[in-house]
Amino acid sequence: MAKKCSGCGADVEWVTTTANRKMPLNLGPALDGNIILTEAGRAQALGPIELAALPPGTVRRMSHFATCPDAGRFRAAPAGRRRK
Repeated sequence: MAKKCSGCGADVEWVTTTANRKMPLNLGPALDGNIILTEAGRAQALGPIELAALPPGTVRRMSHFATCPDAGRFRAAPAGRRRK
């Protein structure tokens, strides 16, 4: 189910990653995306070598963090510099 990004207002789909973290995805497939959904429905980020080895027709997705103009608002502060 699509929800709105609280930064830019775009429609996004929230999924859980293979590392058990929440990630917003842009809706629909993305030819240049580096995210796939596993059989368990978890988002997995792939590197260039893994992407090149994907079977033809594999649906790729794009993290909304990669395209949101307000993504910087949602990034965690580096360790030792946490916001108070």
